Amino acid sequence: MNRLICSSITLLAAAAALCLLQASSVGAADSSELLPRDPAMWLNSPPLTAESLKGKGVVLWFFEEDCPSCRGKWPGMYTLAKKFEGQPVVFIAVNSGNSPSEVQQYAKDVKLTWPIIVDPSRQFEKLWLDSEISLANIHQCELILPSGKKGSGRWNDMEGSVKDALEGAAWKIDPKTIPAAFMPTWQQVELGNYAAAANLLKKGLTTRNAEVKEAATRVNAFVQDQLTAAVADAGKARQAGDTWRAYQLYRGASVTFAGYELPAEVANAQKVLASDTNVKRQIEAAKALDGIRKSLPTARTESARKRIVTRLQQLTNQYAGTDAASEAQQLLEQADEDP
Repeated sequence: MNRLICSSITLLAAAAALCLLQASSVGAADSSELLPRDPAMWLNSPPLTAESLKGKGVVLWFFEEDCPSCRGKWPGMYTLAKKFEGQPVVFIAVNSGNSPSEVQQYAKDVKLTWPIIVDPSRQFEKLWLDSEISLANIHQCELILPSGKKGSGRWNDMEGSVKDALEGAAWKIDPKTIPAAFMPTWQQVELGNYAAAANLLKKGLTTRNAEVKEAATRVNAFVQDQLTAAVADAGKARQAGDTWRAYQLYRGASVTFAGYELPAEVANAQKVLASDTNVKRQIEAAKALDGIRKSLPTARTESARKRIVTRLQQLTNQYAGTDAASEAQQLLEQADEDP
C-alpha cells in the first residue's frame, strides 16, 4: 500500500474530528481517551471506548501492512485469540498511515475480523508509540488494563501480554449464563453498544424461548442500571451548576441509550439547558470548529492552510474559555510542531 503524505493540516483534521466526537459522548470529560471515537476510524466494529471496556483487558496490535512476515503472523494471532475465547479480553488491530479502503482490502485479504482502528494521520499511533510503525519497526503490542489505564505489551511474547491484560479482568455478565441464541445481544451490551442492542434486547424480552427470555431480563436489568447511573451523573452536574457538562451528559445519554425508554428528565433537561447562555456559547463554538474541520479536506494550498490557521485563531479569541477554543489552541500548537 502507498503511504499517505500527511501535512500538518491533515493532522489537524483528524484531531479536530476526534475532539468533537469526544465532546458529545457520555462522560467525555472524565475519559482517558485511549481509543478514537470517530466512527470513520473503525472497521469491523462501531467505536469502542475505554469507558465501555473498563473491567476487561484490551490488546492493541499495531502492524505494518507491507511486511510479508507481519502478514504471515495473522493465522497464529487468530489461534492465540481463539485460545482466550470466552475470557474478558478484546483484541484490536491498528494500522496507521493508510486510508480506510486500503486497510479494509488488507483485512479482507488476511481474513481479519477483529475491530480495526484506521489511523491515516498517525495521531493515534503517536498517542501510544515512541516511533512510527514501518518496515524498520514492523509491529508493536500495547495494552489497556482492566483499570482503564495504559499497559505495555510485548510483541515477542503475545501470550504473556494477553495474560497481563487479563489480570483483574471480568465480564459484566458471565457469558456462561447466556444461551447461544442470545450471545450477539450480550456481546453488544458487554462492549457498551447499548443502542445497537436495543431492538435485539426487546425481541429477547418477548420471545417464547424461556431460556433466552430469562437471559434478556437479566441483561436488560443491567442496561437499565447503566441508564439510571448516566442520568444521575447528569443530574448531579446540573445541581452543581455545571450546565455545559450536564448538557453533554444528558445528550450523551440520549445517544448512548437510543432505542430505550428514557426518563422524561433527559429530554426536558436538554431543552432547558440548551437555552443557557454558557451552553449556547459552547455549542456555537463547537459548530464553528466543526465548520473548520469540514473545510480541511479541500485546504490543499499554502494559502488555504493559512486561512484555516487564521480561523482557528479567531475561534480561540471569540470563544475563549470554551472546550472548542481549548481544542483549537491545541491544534494550533500541533500545527506549529509538525514540519
